[in-house]
Amino acid sequence: TRTPVGFSLQRVGTGCGKASFGFAPPSLSTKGERNSGQTVTCRSERQDPCVKPAKYANCTRIEEVQGNGAISSPLVGSTVTLCPAFVTAVVYNGYYVQHSEGLCDSASSGVFVYTNSAESAVEGSYIEVTGTVSENNRQTTITPTLSSTTLNAGSETPPSHVVLTPPLQSFELEAREGMLVSIESPPGFSMVTSEYYNLGRFGVFTVCNAPDADGRIFQYTNANLPDATGYNAFVEQLSQNCFMVDDNDGTSNPGQVLAGGAFEILDSAGFRGGNQVSPLRGPLYQSYRDNYYKIYTLDS
Repeated sequence: TRTPVGFSLQRVGTGCGKASFGFAPPSLSTKGERNSGQTVTCRSERQDPCVKPAKYANCTRIEEVQGNGAISSPLVGSTVTLCPAFVTAVVYNGYYVQHSEGLCDSASSGVFVYTNSAESAVEGSYIEVTGTVSENNRQTTITPTLSSTTLNAGSETPPSHVVLTPPLQSFELEAREGMLVSIESPPGFSMVTSEYYNLGRFGVFTVCNAPDADGRIFQYTNANLPDATGYNAFVEQLSQNCFMVDDNDGTSNPGQVLAGGAFEILDSAGFRGGNQVSPLRGPLYQSYRDNYYKIYTLDS
């Protein structure tokens, strides 16, 4: 059964943390607001607003760079020295760093460091980065002005993946930009291959959270008469349920597509539309050329 236009799956319940909330049948969408039937009872240092402990007085936390609920960094143009963080992923043109733990839920504790090289960092290392803040194609970016310094992590431990369960609104995704995430469908749904027009050109394809009963996402007019309002709501629903997968090759017209990604196509017939794809784990980011948030699937 498909979710009707104007409705969405929502987590409901009372408590603190994901375990306290379960999915209810589709109900009227509450875009930009808390779900109907959802009561959050917890308050801690991780709740808004972000509170910067005194021990970080002489460095800049990544949450300050990303901004509390902001799309663009409030520090664009500034040169900052980040508080030490772990290298969580190395990609073809730089790497991602993330603090062991975030300070709040509305600001990301991870960020991309652009070096134009994949040989500039070692995954798992604990480093200090100094660089200039910019927004590059919607992605908050640090461009180093000094060589990074590798430090002893001591009692600090690398961050864990943050589980994201669609549907997800843009502010929820923006608050995880640059962080390691694991995208997991709710019961009765799976992440399936929905579009791969640029697979051969750039090594990217789109996956969407689709009902297991349908097996894939259908065009709006497959079940509805043409209607501008209904179609716009349908597109909005797609933006909350779809992601682009990047194979981390970085070239145009690669000789072998999907060579750099670590994920499994759950179909013995190979890659095609409607495939279930698992896992979707890696750093989350955004690009101005694309309608959806993207993920480098680097972790098996």
